[in-house]
Amino acid sequence: FELLGELGQGGMGFVLRARDPESRRPLALKVVRGERLRPKALERFRREGQITASLRHPGILRVHAAGEVDGLPYLAYELVEGARDFDEACEGLERREKVALLRDVAEALGYAHSQGVVHRDVKP
Repeated sequence: FELLGELGQGGMGFVLRARDPESRRPLALKVVRGERLRPKALERFRREGQITASLRHPGILRVHAAGEVDGLPYLAYELVEGARDFDEACEGLERREKVALLRDVAEALGYAHSQGVVHRDVKP
């Protein structure tokens, strides 16, 4: 991957903006921090990739690749340009538009739940 900068950080790791060298597709690489490389955390991360890759819904990001580089596991997700948190996404929207956006999120979570997925990290 061609690394283009950092998008953010979380409890388990960080997310990098990247580009697939073959398709030139922009991606978000989610990488586990070195200090988080404990067996349970690694298993949870790998399971996240497997589960997410099995889901097919327009409101759920697709996993394009998974692997390990220099001992650090990663998941390569499609990159959604301009992605932001829900509160920021609702700024300036009419009430009915906010409700429609919330409905879309609920439908994606409902689909994931129907596939046996319990999302333990939903944020506004």
